[in-house]
Amino acid sequence: MNLRFKTLIIVGASLICLIIILYATAQMELRNSFSKLEEQDTQNNVLRVQNAINSELASLGDLADYWAARNDTYDFIKTGNIYFIDYNIASGSLTNESLNNTGVNLILFMDSIGQIAFGRYLNASGKAEDIPQGFIDQLSLYGFCPGCFDKQSKFSGIIMLSNMSMLIVTQPITGSKRYGPPSGRVILGRYLTDNEVGKISETVQMSLAIYPIQSNRMPADFRQVKSLISDDVPILVRPLDQGTIAGYTLLKDIYGKPLLILRVDTPRDIFRQGTASMQNFIIIFSVAGLIFLILTLVYLDRSILSHLSNLTAGITRISKSQNMSFRIKEQGKDELSNLANSINSMLSALEEAHKEQRTSEKRYRAVVEEQPDLICRNLVDGTITFTNDAFCDFFSMHLEEIRGGDMDQLAEEGHLKPPLELKSILSPDSPTFTYECQSILPSGTHWLQWTSHGIFDESGNLVEIQSVGRDITELKMMQEALMQSERRLADIIDFLPEALLAIDLEGKVIVWNKAMELLTGFKAEEMLGKGNYEHSLPFYRIRRPILVDMVLTPYKDIEREYFNIQKDGTTVLGETFIPTFGQGGSYLLGKATALWDASGQIVGAIESIRDMTDRRLMEQKLERSRAELHIAAAIQRRFIPEKIPVIPGFEIAAVSIPAMEVGGDFYDFIPLPEGRYGLVIADVAGKSIPAALFMALSRTIIRANVAHQSRTSDVLKNANNMIASDATAGMFVTLLYGILDGETLSFNYADAGHPPPLLFRAGIEVLVEEPVTGIALGAKEGAIYEESTIKFSPGDVAVFYTDGVTEAMNTKGEMYGQGRIADMVSRSRQMSAEMILRRLQSDISSFSSGREQNDDITMVVLKACRHLEKHSELCVRSIKEAIPLINAFLDDIMSCSGFGKKEISEVQLAVEEAVINIIHHGYRGSEGSIHLKCDFRDGCQKIVIEDSAPPFDPTTYSMPDLASDLELRRIGGLGIHLIKSLTDGLKYEFRDGKNRLIMMKKSQD
Repeated sequence: MNLRFKTLIIVGASLICLIIILYATAQMELRNSFSKLEEQDTQNNVLRVQNAINSELASLGDLADYWAARNDTYDFIKTGNIYFIDYNIASGSLTNESLNNTGVNLILFMDSIGQIAFGRYLNASGKAEDIPQGFIDQLSLYGFCPGCFDKQSKFSGIIMLSNMSMLIVTQPITGSKRYGPPSGRVILGRYLTDNEVGKISETVQMSLAIYPIQSNRMPADFRQVKSLISDDVPILVRPLDQGTIAGYTLLKDIYGKPLLILRVDTPRDIFRQGTASMQNFIIIFSVAGLIFLILTLVYLDRSILSHLSNLTAGITRISKSQNMSFRIKEQGKDELSNLANSINSMLSALEEAHKEQRTSEKRYRAVVEEQPDLICRNLVDGTITFTNDAFCDFFSMHLEEIRGGDMDQLAEEGHLKPPLELKSILSPDSPTFTYECQSILPSGTHWLQWTSHGIFDESGNLVEIQSVGRDITELKMMQEALMQSERRLADIIDFLPEALLAIDLEGKVIVWNKAMELLTGFKAEEMLGKGNYEHSLPFYRIRRPILVDMVLTPYKDIEREYFNIQKDGTTVLGETFIPTFGQGGSYLLGKATALWDASGQIVGAIESIRDMTDRRLMEQKLERSRAELHIAAAIQRRFIPEKIPVIPGFEIAAVSIPAMEVGGDFYDFIPLPEGRYGLVIADVAGKSIPAALFMALSRTIIRANVAHQSRTSDVLKNANNMIASDATAGMFVTLLYGILDGETLSFNYADAGHPPPLLFRAGIEVLVEEPVTGIALGAKEGAIYEESTIKFSPGDVAVFYTDGVTEAMNTKGEMYGQGRIADMVSRSRQMSAEMILRRLQSDISSFSSGREQNDDITMVVLKACRHLEKHSELCVRSIKEAIPLINAFLDDIMSCSGFGKKEISEVQLAVEEAVINIIHHGYRGSEGSIHLKCDFRDGCQKIVIEDSAPPFDPTTYSMPDLASDLELRRIGGLGIHLIKSLTDGLKYEFRDGKNRLIMMKKSQD
């Protein structure tokens, strides 16, 4: 089939399809549009007919209104004077002819009670008749009866009388004045006869048909639509035939009930016009398509087909001549000319490629000749047709000896397979075959890998065999070494201490080492090669996936059985508890990962399994021990005082720090009569809960005896007897109990084997050591204890401690010792008891360098002081004789704060200089008052000097030039310089009308 015929078929078929699509679209769209337009027109016609009927009712109503508005009509109904009737008959208003002319079939004048005053009735033919009694009865059914209508209302509509439809109106008779009560009612009726319907039809210029809704003579189309018309569909439109369309609606009586069914017939001009327009459109489009088809064929023939014919002729000429130098003649500048140009370019490229092919053949022949692989070709009968130099060199033969020789000879020596065997193997579907041979040559034994390729003719017959051989001797040796290495690796895996198992991609066991045998009790011979999850039987006793299977296939449900599961690529680490493995179950830690081959492909998975049961049980035991330690610590904290009592004359600070293994250290303060307090510090033998309970018992016994014994020695004696009588072997407590008296600044105590307090006297650098007396409570029943008394002076410091302080160790194994306590307290004794304790804690922590301590650390720091409330303020007159009193006040205050004599003298000299300045330069000889306030906090003494002299800031004076001549030196500033040099801070302020000079003096460590 040529291109011209193909184009004709394609364009013609496209045109026909387009016409069909357009026709179908027009049928759906245009036909629907015209149908809707036709339906709307029909509905409008129905409405016009309804309006015409309403117009008839309106004209009839106007006539009724004429009679009702006449005064004589009003009087006639009121008086019953027959003159009204006679006159109107004589004048022709109520004659039969007049009623026929006005289209009135019924006229009734009724009085106010519904009685007919006058009536005239014309039948449907226009002849006068008496009003039938049945006719009156029918009117009453529609409400034309006494009292049925509102006398003031007007009514109009359609009713059925004697099976005939009648247009009827009623008007109240009111006279011309139209006010006041009506005297009666006038009723006019007109039969809706065929003539009347014809008149309406002529008026609207349409064909009408009206039938009672209950009529049995109703045509079939009326019966079909009667039930379809409703309030939602008041007008129903249906085509009667190709030329007529009908609109149906219901005409209702005066009460709104369906009475008649109306049909309006309309010619289908719109439908016929739409159909004609659609046909004309299709004809015009078909003609245009035919013209387009003809023009397309003409253009195709002249623009494409002629050029294609020339192009085909040129290609045919080149094909027959096989001359790549010929070229196709190019015409024009369109796509076909571009195609000709491309063909010429292709011919040029083919010509160049042909030349390169010849050169390449020569080059590749040289490459084959120089190829290190052995290459040979032979016929099916074994005749050798080609060999390269490498083949000849390998077999130590000349080219002339081999070419034309027989391949069977080499095959007999085992160098390669014979041609007949290869012929049975090679086929067109499988033309290549690879095999290995071992060649024994004078140079040694060699392994050759041969790839034989069959060359077949068109009939599929083998005509020649090409074989390429490669010396793989080194590769074989490497493979052998690799196999030996793999065997050694397998031996290593087999004897690794970790239990190992491995599976392949099919889930079969490929590794089950000795450690796994010991772990599970299953031998490798029983497991190797087994699949279907049999490797899980030693653990779970059922077949199911384990961790090694999750590497190859995800198992979300199984994964939830492992806790602390971790994933990193193909590696999975997790631990699980298997109740069926071992006695009482076992905790197993598994780590599985993928096995890869040399090409990077996953070939299986391996898992190492470690039995963690002993470790987990130990951890659980340790956790229980920790819980016990927490309980013991809670007990110990429960019996340590929450608050340090305020004891007049003493500053007290205390701490108890539980060790890693909770011991039984505690301290206690027991209130006694006369404001005294009992001080207890103790160290119970043992650790954990027993020590904590023994501590609680010891504290309770001491408190019980303190309540009944006033002497400290008796308290310890009775407590020892009580503890020794019930204590088990090895349970005892070292304890020191004493009574603090703030009034006398004394401490009377008895010691039961506990380290005595370290006493630091104020102003003396030497440590005073108290002797150790008595044995531990509970060690021996009936022991006697001695009493000792320490008399404190203000500033004295005593440190009570347990052996956990002196035995605190650092990372080198050195103990903290008593010497470090003494050194730290000596450097901190001027500070408060709280600060001394904090510095001791900090120094112990720095010494231990974070090492866990094995014993509790308990310390109580006691510092004696006076009641400074009475002596912290002093007020004197501004006279020199007050200076000794001021010096005595400062000595008393600062000695209580732990300052040395040198520091006190410096402050006294500075205050004296300031007071002298106030006397001479402030008050200028007049008498005033000088007020001193002292406060000691955080190792710093604050002295505030207040006076009421005129404002004067001595700190504004600059430092004098001490190097200048004394006679030339400016007076002033030397005293302030002296004060500044003797104190650690100086500040002036004027507040509340007073000068305030503030001096600061820090204690020396």
